[in-house]
Amino acid sequence: MKLPIVDANAYAALAIDSLNTPYGTKGETGGSTMEALAARAFLSEPTNSKAVSALALSRQLAGDQLAARTLYADALLLSPREKIANLALIEDASNNGRIGFILQRYNVLLRTGGMTSEALLDVMLTSLRERAILPHIETILVDDPPWVRSFWIKAAVNDAAIANVGRLRLRLLESGKANPAENDADIIARLVGAGHYDIASAIFNKVSGSRRSGANVLRNGQFERAPVLPPFDWATYSDARYGAEVDEGSGALIIYTESPADNLVARQLVTLPAGVYSVRGQFPDPRNAAGTSLSLRLRCASGGASAGATSSAKIGSTATSIDFAGGCKFAWVELWARRDTAPSGYATDIALESLTLVPAKRTAAPSPRTR
Repeated sequence: MKLPIVDANAYAALAIDSLNTPYGTKGETGGSTMEALAARAFLSEPTNSKAVSALALSRQLAGDQLAARTLYADALLLSPREKIANLALIEDASNNGRIGFILQRYNVLLRTGGMTSEALLDVMLTSLRERAILPHIETILVDDPPWVRSFWIKAAVNDAAIANVGRLRLRLLESGKANPAENDADIIARLVGAGHYDIASAIFNKVSGSRRSGANVLRNGQFERAPVLPPFDWATYSDARYGAEVDEGSGALIIYTESPADNLVARQLVTLPAGVYSVRGQFPDPRNAAGTSLSLRLRCASGGASAGATSSAKIGSTATSIDFAGGCKFAWVELWARRDTAPSGYATDIALESLTLVPAKRTAAPSPRTR
């Protein structure tokens, strides 16, 4: 004797399919056929979450929202990742402003992978434009869900919400949470590019733990290590005829230029009050700098009418004063290089062993280097 094969998944799929097309041989409508198939699926296998969801959907379409909500909840008890039940309850919760519940359901669906999770991740990232959403997303991310790396990869390029991306990163840093995507540098750079200097600076301080040395305004002023998270540490620039690079092996900023025009070769973003400052460089062999002009420029990065205001001074072994008018919290410290005389053959690299920018009243000689 053969037993009939009862497949509740198949009946549930047919039930949902019947929403779009008439089904059956007696001219039944899609809705009535769906209800019959959903009931058949449920009766054949009451513990099948898809069957329960199909039955819930049939009740929802019949206008019985209370029964539908109860059945969807039952489906989630059987399978927390049941997509139809999750999506239906998300829609229901959105009508009542239950943000926490919605994001918890997103969290469950994002664990399933596939196209649905990708779409939901995009929706979550769009919601970051609203600052009020941050505590709810933080509650989920603090538990390190398996999709957290994908979240940060996409969040870093979410320019429309980059300020809130930064604020969310700060909240998680307060909880000691690392970034599995390891793209804090990208987030910081994009925050700076959008002018959110305070948020970028706070993330830098939390992530890097670096501090300035003594009175020197500059980080890594002795070039003893590779830059950490530019532009709050050195960002360097190169082209065919000029460039700079921090050489941690020799502990120097190596600069070269063949160009007769001033070119930006390195810069750093700092907090800088108005005042008079002393600039001084240290070169292991000052003769290599002959024929080349190095200058330091201070330029407001923010601050209304002061934005873009620039002060300039030459960099040499003797201290030079530079007057910074201020009017902004953050300023760019820029190193510019120019070749004054045509080189005979290739231009010689210039090694800048240290650079100090200190308030003039606290001017000090560069610290002696130990080899």
